[in-house]
Amino acid sequence: MAENRTSADVTEPVTSRRDGMEAAYGGTHAVALIPLLIVAAGIVAYANSLAGPFVFDDAATVMRIPGIADMIRSLPPYSRVITDISFALNRSAIGLRAMDFRCVNIAIHILSGLLLYGVVRRTLALPRFGQSYAGIASWLAAASSVLWVVHPLQTESVTYVCQRYESLMGFFYLLSVYCFVRGAGGSRARWWYDGAIAACLLGMGTKEVMATAPVMILLYDYVFTAEGWRRLLRERWKVHIGLMSGWAVLGLLRLVSGEVEAGAGMSATEGNSRIAYLLTQSKVVLYYVRLALWPHPLCLDYGWKPVGSVREVLFPAIAIALVGAVTVLAVWRRRPIGFLSAWFFVVLLPTSSVVAVDDVIFEHRTYLSLAGLLVLVVVGAYHLAGKAFSGRAELEHARTCAWGAVATAIIAASVAATIMRNRTYRSQEAMWRDVVDKQPGNIRAHLGLGTALAQTGRGAEGEICFRRIIDTAGRKPEAVASNVLCLALNNMGTIRERERRYEDAERCFKQALEIRPNYAEGRCNLGIALSRLGRWDEAESEWLAVLRKEPGNISAHHGLASLAVFRKDHGEAVRHFALALDSPEPRADAKLALAWLLATCEDFSVRDGAKAVGLATEVNEAVAWSSVRALDVLAAGLAATGDYAQAVRRAKQAMELGQRQGVGDMSDIEERLKAYAAAVEGGSTPAAAQQDAK
Repeated sequence: MAENRTSADVTEPVTSRRDGMEAAYGGTHAVALIPLLIVAAGIVAYANSLAGPFVFDDAATVMRIPGIADMIRSLPPYSRVITDISFALNRSAIGLRAMDFRCVNIAIHILSGLLLYGVVRRTLALPRFGQSYAGIASWLAAASSVLWVVHPLQTESVTYVCQRYESLMGFFYLLSVYCFVRGAGGSRARWWYDGAIAACLLGMGTKEVMATAPVMILLYDYVFTAEGWRRLLRERWKVHIGLMSGWAVLGLLRLVSGEVEAGAGMSATEGNSRIAYLLTQSKVVLYYVRLALWPHPLCLDYGWKPVGSVREVLFPAIAIALVGAVTVLAVWRRRPIGFLSAWFFVVLLPTSSVVAVDDVIFEHRTYLSLAGLLVLVVVGAYHLAGKAFSGRAELEHARTCAWGAVATAIIAASVAATIMRNRTYRSQEAMWRDVVDKQPGNIRAHLGLGTALAQTGRGAEGEICFRRIIDTAGRKPEAVASNVLCLALNNMGTIRERERRYEDAERCFKQALEIRPNYAEGRCNLGIALSRLGRWDEAESEWLAVLRKEPGNISAHHGLASLAVFRKDHGEAVRHFALALDSPEPRADAKLALAWLLATCEDFSVRDGAKAVGLATEVNEAVAWSSVRALDVLAAGLAATGDYAQAVRRAKQAMELGQRQGVGDMSDIEERLKAYAAAVEGGSTPAAAQQDAK
């Protein structure tokens, strides 16, 4: 039996035979390359996802996580702390770009694929299967793993950055199972069992779905390795108790944090009842099965509503109940098909049962459960091929080749589909247009699309989306979640503020705050609108109200800094700007505002041209030198250092860029350009040139 070998290398062959596909592809030498094949497949499938930006609530999720030092100071730990630590390390050690986070997500996904390969390969080599999979076990495991890695349904757990909660949970889950399998079938069992328990305990800090791991490992032991419950409990009861101790860890974390599910910053539905949610899941689970077998169309945000009665889901509920009953019977009789079916249903249980969460369906919830279905399909297809070619020994090679050809074609199609799906993540607009096209009744999708359009300067198009949400809320209040309506009103106000319709903006922000009085962004935006109307004292009250609840709020500090500039309290302005920039990802507008103050301030004790140049350069590099405002500020900073020639160059660059982008009035930049040019010709001092420019 392969598990008796002393090597722990994942690439060791599971049998001593050289027949079947292993012989056809070079025997054990080809088998040794399977891990590389899995890695290569994952890289090819997800390479094009690296160029995309953060989508949905990625940025908000990543940036709300404190640094490692802050986590230590805020002990005791909280729910999903292990995943949050990974985000914090990612941010501090690698970078803040979406690409940096996706690289780690892809690595986690590929490592999970390797673990799945190890679990399936070793399982098929267990004594209970005899010689049924001799010579083919490694390739069945390889096909299952590669298909799982490149399946298009997995994109939401990999390319959607903040769903690392799901993929990292899957990694620790599979690691725990793999260690248990090694311990049950080989030497140094104690080390492997300890590893399984450690992985299980760590996994409890990634996502609550990990709570099902002790159950599935117990079922694995019963179905594949033990000879009945009595022997299982007699030989490995300590191991299973150790795994189940993870429930205490999870319970403690849940008690401390009180969170249900991280991820969706704005829910499509509110107040789902447990019964309505459970009934809806019968339809959802069948849809998951359909996507596993035919992954089209995929959608980031379905926005499905809970069903209103049993009648709506009668047939799906009956189907799920029948499959569940058959699964229980098959597990009791120690049938492998029962375990694979149980894997699918049990892993989904925390998000597809009576534990009601705001969103009834998300594709990322199938991340780990998908493995059970795919292994069933791959191994089942091999057996079907055996029936088709049964009766003649000389057809065994044809059976293997036929199965291999079909598996290769399906994997190739899956890679192509995953690459195509990743293209949808190329921009916020592309993603939300895709959602609106597939789910036109999803109100949250219209909010996302409108926000994406407004952020790219297409406020008129964005307003159409927001207006639809507001009008729908007026006609059917129950159709629009209150937080979605609040965000739509806030975004409408932002568009009005950019159009300099400040009274309308004030009205929109106040309406948003009537829905959510503690909405910090809306209150900060109201402060901006009031300041534009010259009502600085009222604006100050709004910003201070935000800081009383959120002392580190960037927008509030930015607003108070602007107020200090208006009052010519430059020292206070610099202090608030510094506080606004004291965050993991400082806002570009705050950097530019501080840089402008440092470059043009009348108080020479505040002016610092070199620092202004540094801040403006950071912003220009971040936006690939595509911002007129950033180039203008950089020119002012260069002038403050006395480098007028470079100031002229950057001011001209800003003018040329503005003309290409269709920017309207640039007379102020033109005046500053003239002042810089005059300074070059006349040798003016920085102070004189800046005074002319201002």
